[in-house]
Formats: sequence, C-alpha cells, structure tokens
Amino acid sequence: MKVNYKNILLIHILFMVTTMGWGQIPDLPSICGGSSVRYGVSGLPSSNYEWVVTGGTIINNYNDSIDVQWETKIGIKTLIVTEHTKDNCIASPAMAHVMVTGSNVDIGDKIEICEDDSYTLVPNAIFATYNWSTGETSSSIVTGNAGTYWLDITDANGCTTRDSAELIVNPKLIVNLGRDTVLRPENTLVLDAGFDGTNYTWSTGNNGQVIETSAGKKTIWVDVTSDKGCITRDSLNISLSIDIKIPNAFTPNGDTNNDTWNLPFMEFYPEASIEIYDRWGRAIFKKKGFPTEGWDGKSNGKPLPMDSYYYIIDLHNNMDPIVGNVTIIR
Repeated sequence: MKVNYKNILLIHILFMVTTMGWGQIPDLPSICGGSSVRYGVSGLPSSNYEWVVTGGTIINNYNDSIDVQWETKIGIKTLIVTEHTKDNCIASPAMAHVMVTGSNVDIGDKIEICEDDSYTLVPNAIFATYNWSTGETSSSIVTGNAGTYWLDITDANGCTTRDSAELIVNPKLIVNLGRDTVLRPENTLVLDAGFDGTNYTWSTGNNGQVIETSAGKKTIWVDVTSDKGCITRDSLNISLSIDIKIPNAFTPNGDTNNDTWNLPFMEFYPEASIEIYDRWGRAIFKKKGFPTEGWDGKSNGKPLPMDSYYYIIDLHNNMDPIVGNVTIIR
C-alpha cells in the first residue's frame, strides 16, 4: 500500500496566452510526486481558460490558475491550457511538460509471522533520511507486534515518500502432552498432541497425532505445526518405576542354588553403577551396569570369605543411591 506524503508546494508560473497561441511552453520546474502545485497564466482581459492535465488531478480551478495534485508515479506529465476570449476567439492550445520525481519505496505489504518471532522491516533501497511510525530514524526496524507500520523517506532530490505494511502475528497452537510421569516396566503410555496441527514431528520418529510409548527413562517431545506454519513444542519426562527387591544374602557354594547375588531391575538402568565394600571399607567390587548373571561373590577372581558386605547402588535417575548390606554364606 503506497501513499505519498504531500508537501504543499505553491509555484506561480505566469506565461502569456494570446488568441494566436504559443503552442509550446518551456518545460516547467520538476516537482516531487504527490505534491500540490499551482499554475497560472496571463492573457486577454475577460478570457476564459480551459485546462487539461495528464498525470495529475485539478483540485481547484480559478480560471486563470489551477491547483494540481500530481500523481506519485515518476515520469513526464503534461499541462495544456486553451484561451477562450470574450469575442469567442479560441487560441491554439499551449502545452508544458512537468517532470514528476521521487522514489519508489517499498517495505512490504501484508507480512505474517508467528507468535514470539520478530520481523525486520527494511526498505528496498538506500535513502537520505528515514522516519518510521514508531519514531525510529534508522534504515530498518525490528518488531514482533501486530499492526500497520509506515515509513517516510526523503531521497536525494528532497522528495518525501511514504510506504506502509501490515504485520500480522499468528498465534501458536497450545500443545500439552501432560505432566512428567512414572511407568512400570509392563506399562505403556499414550500421548496425544491435539487435533489442530497440520504436521507432527516426534522425537521418536513418529509423525501422527497420537503415539504409544513403552516404559523406560527418557524425554519425549513433539513439534506441532499450525496451518500458518507456526511450530509449538511440548515435552515430558518418563521415569521407570520398579519394585526394587534386593536380596540380603546368597550362598556361592557351587550347588547352583542361590549361587549369585542377582539384581534383575538393573537391566532398566544401563547407566547405573554399583560399589561393594568389606567391613574395613575396602572396595572389592565396582562396576557400571551389573552382570546379567549376577555377582558371584568374588573379588578379582578370588572367592570372598563369609561375611557381611556393604553396597552402594546409584541408578543415576536423580534419586539418592540405594545402600544396604548383603551377606555371603558358605
């Protein structure tokens, strides 16, 4: 949407028009596009004058002078006047050229962005001065607020031109996967990202509105795209809930019955670590993860004596480590 800022410029041009007519009048001074200019003639007493303007609009007609509102389009315009004397004699039309100057400034038209985003309004060329509707005078402005913005520029010829643009801020969708949750190993969880989206991108690789996930420590997120292309992300954390039952004794005597200390829940915590100490505080077993076959009651391949041993199990799940005692019985 382009609207020229109009500095009212009054130019009094006097030229003689007789019943014979001059036909061609020297070119008149150039003016800025959108300006209002007054032109006048001097002829025989009591004459009437017929005016024709191309590239402009006559906004006031005083017979021997007119006010012209020139269009904003740059180029050569014409002004023609014909004298009609009181004796009904018609002079030959006299024509003059007017050069309309200015700059075509463009900051856009209808611009759409997403909520929480910003947009840089910048004109299509470099000008002498800038005056934005926000009061800023820089060559560009950054905004994220909806509304109509305009820019007045002054070019090297001193002509001032205005352009305006509408900034539309589209809201993002509301996506809620729910609160962080805890799942038991045998459970699954159905997550629904809402039906308003046009596109769904899950951290799991799925692309539907609804997914089902199994137990396990993880973070799941989804990006939902609106019909305006705005993306909203939501996520939740899933923790694993296990009934942790830790045996307090085992009998590594080779009879294949209770020969190892087993912690089956450890398979759900691959980042877990375990440390075992004797009664004097010496570390006899340290390991990240846990052997699937269990601990055989040995340290560096040697069987440990019957005694009570202290353990520390850190599941690395943002909870305090599990501590206790296990007894080797032989």
